[in-house]
Amino acid sequence: MKNENMKNEKIEHEEMTEEERELMEFKVKEIMNVIADMETTLEKMVNLGTNNSEAYLSLQQTVNNLREVMQGLQDQLESDDCMTENNGEQSTESNNSTSFEIGTPFGPLQIDLSDYDAAQTALAATRKKVETRNFTEQVYFDFFGQESVREGKYWPGNLGRLMKIHSEPYISKEWECVDEFSIHERRKIACTYQTYDFPHARKERFLSLGIRFFQLRKNSEIRCAVEFSIDSDGDHRLTLLRPKSEIPQTRYGENAPSNLLDDLYEDFFFNGPLKGEFFDLRYNFIDRDPSIEELIAWDDEVKELLWNDVVMFQKAMPNLFERGMPNSRGIILAGPPGTGKTMIARACACESGFSFFAVSASSLTSKWVGEGEKMMQA
Repeated sequence: MKNENMKNEKIEHEEMTEEERELMEFKVKEIMNVIADMETTLEKMVNLGTNNSEAYLSLQQTVNNLREVMQGLQDQLESDDCMTENNGEQSTESNNSTSFEIGTPFGPLQIDLSDYDAAQTALAATRKKVETRNFTEQVYFDFFGQESVREGKYWPGNLGRLMKIHSEPYISKEWECVDEFSIHERRKIACTYQTYDFPHARKERFLSLGIRFFQLRKNSEIRCAVEFSIDSDGDHRLTLLRPKSEIPQTRYGENAPSNLLDDLYEDFFFNGPLKGEFFDLRYNFIDRDPSIEELIAWDDEVKELLWNDVVMFQKAMPNLFERGMPNSRGIILAGPPGTGKTMIARACACESGFSFFAVSASSLTSKWVGEGEKMMQA
């Protein structure tokens, strides 16, 4: 397409102020940048060799023509006589200083630089802001149907492993697991399991790394997710995820209601794997000494008898305590030293609200006549 006449055309600047001239130069530079981007894109499309390569070549020629026109306009603005009157022949139709026309395969195209900013503003208003999420966040969004909130707890070493072991039977009481997976490099993979060695050669397999999706057994619309992870320092972490709409709102200074992880932690020490076992301060299981069975403090029958005949009797008969009357019931604990007689007697006194006096036989004897009787009376 020939465009020699287009190159030779000059744009009239009738009484253009300095501000208008600077604005026009700025708009021309912006259009030149857009043209450069268009040329780069079209060149890539032509090099790909697609079925529409001829159409891309035609558009590329049009863009080149537009570049030449804009370059000529830019040269005129930069020239020293851009503000002088044109002494040549006046055109039959006077063109606006910010408007020009170019030829395209689809016909003539009229461009008005004064509408460039308005067009950009209108285009930006039609574009919706798309929230960008990574792969993991998108998986959670698809499951909940909305944004989620994370709440986590972590425990060191063996305590963290035991907490993960206890989480499965505790959560499964009211929640049903609907999916289980782990995420690696933007794809779902199988979870990682570990085996924990309990005393008496018992082993148990538990989820160490992964994600589980749950729904409430009574209402499948209520959902949550639990992440099983390990921190860089070796701590085991459980992270609870819930829909944002289900998070209760609390006022300043109020404690937030307990969540699933809080209830799990509280139940762990009553019904968890440590119940009835011997362990050290790091929650490592230790072997139970066979002689421990000889301790009265570990005898459930003795404890039940003391509880019914001493503690509960005092609570059932408060008048005896108020009037200082002696209890008609009593129990003698007999056994070798170190079996827990004194300890369990202290526990009974504490539960009953009585004072406890530990008196040994040696403290009641004396070489002086009458001293023993005096101490007995005291």
